[in-house]
Order: sequence, then C-alpha cells, then structure tokens
Amino acid sequence: MKRVVICILILLFAISCNNKEEINVPNIQIDSTSKQIKDSINYYTVTFSDSNLILQYIVSPFGIEEHEIGAKINDRISKINFKQWDTVAKNSIILEYQSSNTAENNKIISDYKNSKNNFEKAKKQFEDEDINKQELINIETQFLINKKKYDSFISKTAVAAPFNCVISEISVKKGQSIEIGQVLLKISKIDTIKAKINISDTGYKLISKDITPEIRINDKIIKGKFGKFRKVNKKDDFYENEIIFPNKTKDINIKDSLTIFIDTKTKNNRIYLPVSAVKIENDTYVKLLLENNKIEKRNITVGNIKNDSIEVMNGLKNGDKIILN
Repeated sequence: MKRVVICILILLFAISCNNKEEINVPNIQIDSTSKQIKDSINYYTVTFSDSNLILQYIVSPFGIEEHEIGAKINDRISKINFKQWDTVAKNSIILEYQSSNTAENNKIISDYKNSKNNFEKAKKQFEDEDINKQELINIETQFLINKKKYDSFISKTAVAAPFNCVISEISVKKGQSIEIGQVLLKISKIDTIKAKINISDTGYKLISKDITPEIRINDKIIKGKFGKFRKVNKKDDFYENEIIFPNKTKDINIKDSLTIFIDTKTKNNRIYLPVSAVKIENDTYVKLLLENNKIEKRNITVGNIKNDSIEVMNGLKNGDKIILN
C-alpha cells in the first residue's frame, strides 16, 4: 500500500509544477571507508551540507506591455528590416511601404540625416567655441524642421519602433498589400522583463521578505523583485508569482529560457538517499550499520522524490551509516 502512496506522490509532484522547481541534491556517494562484513556491504554516511538551500526554476521570460502596430494607409509592404524575436532600438525602421520609395521621400530622408549629423557636429563646435550660440541655434532649427518632415513621412510610409522593443510577431510579408487598421506586427517593451513561476508550499514557506530572486547570464548576476504571491487554487499547495527583472542593458533575450535562482538562506540540512535504500513494509525504514558492525532498523519519514533519490524528513542524524545494498 505504501509503495502505491509513494508512486502517487511522485506523479502529483511531477504534474503540479508548471515550472521546474529544483532543489540542489547532493550526489549519493558510497563511503570510501566501506567495510566488508560477511557479504559486501556498501553504506552512505549521512552528512549535512553547510551550503544554503537554493531553489531553481526554468522559465520562459516575456516582455512588458505588448503593443499591436497597425497600418495607417492603404499600401504594399516593400521591405521588412527585422525578423521575429529581434531586439530593435527606438526609432529604427521595422517595415517600409512601397509608397516610401520616391525621389521626394528619399530627399526627406537624406535632408533629415544630414541635418542631424550637422547638428551633432555643431554642438561639439560650440563647446570648443568654434561657432557662436546663434549659429548653433540656426543649425538646430534646420534640424528640427527636417525632423518634423521626416517624422510625418515615417508615420505614413513606414513603421518605426516607438521604443526599445522586441518583435514578438510579424503578421505581414514582403510584397503584401495592406489596408488601414490592419495589424502589421506586435512588439513588447524589453527594458523590464517578467518571468512567472509556480512555487510549492514548501518553497513558499522558505521565502522571507529579504530574499531576492536572481538570474545569471555570462557571469553577470541580475537581481529581480518578487510580485505578489497568489495561490493557484484552493486544492493545490502551489503559489504563482511574477518576478520582475531590469533589462536596460539587454542582457536578457526573451526568446531564450532562463534559470531563476532563489537562495532561501536556509541551511541545506535535507538528506537524500537512493530510493532502493528505503524499505517500505508496515513501516518506512532504513537499515543502519552500527560501530560494532551490527545492523539496526530505523524508522524514518520521507518527503519529495527527485529522480532516484528520496528526501528523508526526520529519523536520521549526522554520521549515521545507511546500508545501500
């Protein structure tokens, strides 16, 4: 009967986690000082870890505030400069319309770019006192006039990124005719990233107010902030949380999976044994090897099962030698 219960616990634990909640589990090693007693007896010496218990979750991040961008005129797509999941800087041209490719529009683009470069040079010249303030104002005025024409042109004949974003969906193809109001693409802000986790009741109880979730990318640690914990439903002992991470340096790519680490600041005093070392009959127990080479039965309470290891909640102490075979 208890074997059935253990199997059910394994199944429920696997089903109930949308995100993979992982706990650092020590490798089960056969004690190097194993003794030969009649038959060969291998044992594992219980040793509490000095490290903290760290929860891990593998998640798919997502951007904040997804926006739809629609067509403002009837036209045809002449050029698509980016693809899905590309990161795009503010004001970059994502799509171009067929009507944009005219001599007049090309002159608007050229005038804008030239006046922008001239203004940047003029600001430096003014700092170096090579030009006076009125000359700088005149150059700036010309730049603003050309920028206004350019912005008006872009709003009608192209689609520019309104902010730093990632393209989550492109709904049109090159050469496709479009109509006013038709959705062309979807973008998401990426200066801030969210990631959703489902955390077990056991893990939830280990998280205090001073604990910070983090992700590690290329040896860089990015610290996040927990949102409000919400119980998934009354039947399951799981809590949902949306964690927010800053992403102004664009280290996080939302098309890649992330591993979130939560240091519970609780000593990892859990003991994991091979499932084969735990006996389930009328009681759940293990066999201990005593100093006088005698064998003792010890009742234990078990918890979660991970791969081929089973968590022992109580019944054992540091230094106990558990017979493995």
